[in-house]
Amino acid sequence: HLSIRRQRQMCIRDSIEGQTAEVSIQVFGYPSPVIKWMRNNTELISDEINYTIYSDRLSNHHLAILNASEKDEGPYQLIASNDNGTCVHEFYLQQADPPVFLEPFKDTTVENHQDVQMICKVDGIPYPEIKFYKDWHLLAESYRIKIKHIEPDTWIIRINGAIVRDSGLYTCTAKNIAGGTLCSCNLNVAESLLNLPHPD
Repeated sequence: HLSIRRQRQMCIRDSIEGQTAEVSIQVFGYPSPVIKWMRNNTELISDEINYTIYSDRLSNHHLAILNASEKDEGPYQLIASNDNGTCVHEFYLQQADPPVFLEPFKDTTVENHQDVQMICKVDGIPYPEIKFYKDWHLLAESYRIKIKHIEPDTWIIRINGAIVRDSGLYTCTAKNIAGGTLCSCNLNVAESLLNLPHPD
């Protein structure tokens, strides 16, 4: 019997420039399998300079890529073999980039009961976790307020029939393993000029 348990569903692993990128894969087999880590058809060797390779008592097999950089990006394989056969787990290592706003929010003024959209575009590797706030409180969707993601990078806060209390500071935060950033805008919902009293 020989099997590999993937500890992550995705086959893409992320690394941060200058830090150690570590991959851990659990392998079961009887008799105990021989493990090889491969890149570009070349077996990786634990040398404490480029790679550290080790296993633990729980059958987890670890590959640590030391001082990871752009040159380490690409496909890798773990190959496990015993008398019953061979299993292969493939993954791709990519270098993480911190989030960046390609298009930040812009200050907006609308009249009372008008619809309004606040749009931003954000990118990063891996794609960042996005959150929205109003006056630094987490923004909750409602029947009037909707948050929409248009692939790959566009986010929209839409307010149907904005009212004066919707005025405030709206913030988008973006975070991934490489860092975080934010952008903000002020929304001003003004009373309609038609409703203002006329001077005598």
